[in-house]
Amino acid sequence: MSILVGFAACRAEVSTPAPSEANLIEFRLVEDVPSEGSQQAMLNGERLILGPTPLVSDSDVHAIAPGIRSGQLLLSIELTEKGQQRIRRATAENIGRRMAFILDGQVKAAPVIRDTISGSPLDVSIQASQSEAERLATKVRSRWQESTGGP
Repeated sequence: MSILVGFAACRAEVSTPAPSEANLIEFRLVEDVPSEGSQQAMLNGERLILGPTPLVSDSDVHAIAPGIRSGQLLLSIELTEKGQQRIRRATAENIGRRMAFILDGQVKAAPVIRDTISGSPLDVSIQASQSEAERLATKVRSRWQESTGGP
């Protein structure tokens, strides 16, 4: 199942250092108030408080590829079974809250969760050049292959 997550209209103008230097891809809840381990980030001049734990990160990615749909650049992210379960549970329990998409250390968008995200791949619209999307996809694939010994 393909889910187009509505990140296309958001563009990060300023971003704080990576929420997690180790991950290229993260989805984190946006909190209303700081908590232990939460981190601050900026998106289009708005200060966000990111939850301390990623909902999904590189280790939950089974495959990734850049693509284009209706003229919009996207990353198609296929999650592992564990990653699918985590995103499904997190989005089901947090409808109405915001979820930040962090790519290579920068918050790219923080849309409101409108419905449970289920299935894979997740097609995430991004504001990047085709070569940048390919570079990120290659970087994530390389990291995944190193950690799992996968193809």
